Amino acid sequence: MTELKGMKVLAKKDLHIKPLVKEKKKGMMVAGISNNLTPITILYIALAAFISWWLTPLFSILHYSSVFLRGSGILLTLAGVILYLVATNSLLHAHKKHRLITSGLYAIVPNPMCAAHILFTIPGIALIANSWLILSASLFMYIVFRIYIHEEESYLQKEYGRKYEEYRQKVWFKFL
Repeated sequence: MTELKGMKVLAKKDLHIKPLVKEKKKGMMVAGISNNLTPITILYIALAAFISWWLTPLFSILHYSSVFLRGSGILLTLAGVILYLVATNSLLHAHKKHRLITSGLYAIVPNPMCAAHILFTIPGIALIANSWLILSASLFMYIVFRIYIHEEESYLQKEYGRKYEEYRQKVWFKFL
C-alpha cells in the first residue's frame, strides 16, 4: 500500500483478485462428446426440416397425413427422451463418485445418451414431421459420433485403464 496526500492507495500488487474464468483442466466434460455432437446435429435437423417443408412432397414418408405415423413418432421420441434422461442421471451419479458406469443402460451400449437420440429421438421426430430427410439426421449424427468418439474413448482408457477395457468387452452392442 502506498500513501498519496494522506490517503491510502492500494497498489496493483496488493490486490488479490481471482480470475473469473478458471483454467481448463485437462480431461473430459461430464457429457463427453455431446458438446461437439449436439449443436451440429441440431443444425442439421433444422436445415433438413426447412428443406422438407419447402419441398414437402419430395421428402415425405407418406403422401398423406397418418395418425399412426405421427403416433409412432411421438412414442419413439418419448422413448428416446426417457432413455436419454435415465442415462444422463446414471452418468451424473457415477461422475460424482468418480466411477465408471458398467450397469443399466451402459451394460447394453457404451453411449446410451447418443444411442437414444440416434435410434429413437431423431427417427421419432422424422415420423412426426413425415420426412425422410430428417430421418437422415440419424445417419449424420452417427457419422459425426464416430469421428469424435475416439477422444472420449482415449480419455476413459487413460482414466480407468483395464477396468474400461473389461467393460468394453462385456457391453452388448459395441457399435455405439
